[in-house]
Amino acid sequence: TFDDDILDLDSLEPGAPYYCKSGDLENFRSQSKGFAFAPGVGLPGRVWNSGKAAWITDVTVNGNLPRGAIARESGLKAAVGIPILDGDTIVAVIAFFMREARQEDERMVSLISAVAAQLGTTFQRRRAQDEIAKLHSAVEGSANIIRKRLQESETLARIARALNETERISLQNVLQLIAVSAKELIPAAEQAVIHLWNEEQQMLSAQAVIGFDNAASGQLKIRPNEGVAGQVIVSGETISIADIERDERF
Repeated sequence: TFDDDILDLDSLEPGAPYYCKSGDLENFRSQSKGFAFAPGVGLPGRVWNSGKAAWITDVTVNGNLPRGAIARESGLKAAVGIPILDGDTIVAVIAFFMREARQEDERMVSLISAVAAQLGTTFQRRRAQDEIAKLHSAVEGSANIIRKRLQESETLARIARALNETERISLQNVLQLIAVSAKELIPAAEQAVIHLWNEEQQMLSAQAVIGFDNAASGQLKIRPNEGVAGQVIVSGETISIADIERDERF
């Protein structure tokens, strides 16, 4: 039987990889899941601390084995632990348990160590792939931010030029330009309305309307405290509504 203890910051905890020839060691496996090994503690901790393979001839007579009693009950004797390295860093310890007491077998240790080295190479490759994916995501995110900032800058510049030409371009056209630009800048926006306050009538009226099928919506009049626009004109504060069908303010 073998299990794979994975490094978790300051301790080793049993990982998912596990193999057993027979099902009568399930108790050993299930109870092992509750263990965490500090450096130097138990077979995994000893391997982690030394960075070298460790062989135990008989786990039932070794004093530094937190799982010794469980191993004894399960009929396990010899054990060997092999470090898995990612470069110079130990990222896991693979442990094998045998039913008979055995003296150290250098050939077996060398064979298992060779397999562990391949696993370490896999860790390195996977980490490199993760780093490349993160870098690609960061570059793509930065590119999207730059594109958005350029779009915002171009839109604001277009509005600024229009505001400077209000003598030649009517206020209605400038407001319409702002409404169109705002709709373009806000992701997934489908409609935009600019309401102007009419001091004489004490009402808000829609002066620039984008995205509404009904042209009559431009004639909409809103009193103070009516709807979102009416509440904003009174409070002077921004209102953001996540769901217009559930929020009473809309």
